[in-house]
Amino acid sequence: PDRVTLVRADRSDLVADLTLQPAADGSRLLFGITLREAGADARPAESGTSENRRRTLQTIVDVIPDPIVAVDRSGRVLLRNPASARLRASAHHGDGAAADDALSDEERRSAEAVMRSGVAVLRKEEAGPTGRTHLATRVPVCNADGAVVGLVSISHDVTAQKAAEAQLLADKQTAEAATQANREFLATTSHEVRTLMSGVTGMTSLLLDTSLSEEQREFVDTVRTSSDALL
Repeated sequence: PDRVTLVRADRSDLVADLTLQPAADGSRLLFGITLREAGADARPAESGTSENRRRTLQTIVDVIPDPIVAVDRSGRVLLRNPASARLRASAHHGDGAAADDALSDEERRSAEAVMRSGVAVLRKEEAGPTGRTHLATRVPVCNADGAVVGLVSISHDVTAQKAAEAQLLADKQTAEAATQANREFLATTSHEVRTLMSGVTGMTSLLLDTSLSEEQREFVDTVRTSSDALL
């Protein structure tokens, strides 16, 4: 077949394969013309490939442990992975309200702010619906013309991490306080000891100026030498 380009009624191009098939009809020679859109045979396979890709992407999103939500420009939920569904159910304490898949008022306000500005919010610390601490990332989704048509939101629970950081800070402050107290104690003790030893040294010096036996002078000299060493 020959590949030809035809023009549809709406002025768009149609690429097709043209086949001429001669056929005899008595004394006349006739031709059968067959037009088949190019790539038509490949469409079922392409469709299958596209479906497989969609399923693979859906599986990846479903197994991610962080809550993921995708909404359109009006705030209608297009996708909510199982982690997000569980979080929503926990926030409603299993009272059936979680069956409503719409965004909460706070989620809607945050989504609208991002879609209106067109600027992504990355790892913003927020209190989640169950009171736990989350890092929220909200990214606007744009079409081929650059217009915002929706938003994808991902949140990561950092409650345990924040608790560990707080405990680490508390332990550090306790250790620093203990070190400071020890330093102050040593400074005070050293001052008091030096004051007393200064008195001992002064008195032994005076004592050495008095009449002492040789043995007494040796004892007093030992005391003064020791006190001088401590100072």
